[in-house]
Amino acid sequence: MFLILLTASVGPTLAQQPATAPVVAEATDLEQLLETLTNEQRREAFTRDLARLVEAQRQLSVPEKALGTRALELVAHRMESIGRQVAEGSPTFHIT
Repeated sequence: MFLILLTASVGPTLAQQPATAPVVAEATDLEQLLETLTNEQRREAFTRDLARLVEAQRQLSVPEKALGTRALELVAHRMESIGRQVAEGSPTFHIT
């Protein structure tokens, strides 16, 4: 939970800062993180949440093909199928 709040509040700020700007954390934030890492139950919950965030980020970074791209691929596949049938001398066409 701490990571989610930290990511949500610090993420946009970090994106706006130059790469050379140091990231400053408050002592209380660091204490909470240390407590999370030293407490077995909280550490397990933290790593579970972190793994979910990583997976969600990976899924967001995979671009989905646009509808137009998918339609063109379908048309190309069907045209290829018809072309093979023409080349084979088929009297009828079966679109697959």
